[in-house]
Amino acid sequence: MKIMIAISLGMAATCWAASASADGRYQITANERAACESDAMGLCAASYPDEDALLACMKLNVSKLTAGCRPVFVEGLRRRGLQ
Repeated sequence: MKIMIAISLGMAATCWAASASADGRYQITANERAACESDAMGLCAASYPDEDALLACMKLNVSKLTAGCRPVFVEGLRRRGLQ
């Protein structure tokens, strides 16, 4: 069971990294990915690989984001005009 959870999380991380590529709709930066990947996996794993669903989930859970992710995420929203 633990192995399946680890595999699922690994797949979710891979999907998030793929959706964060330069071809991604929101063009997630390497800094944003580094700051928020674990938050996204922990809070919004069910949203993968749908970028719109992931964004909605992250916005819904912004108060739960870690101190390292929250300011990076909020700045990314501001920069993209998505607040």
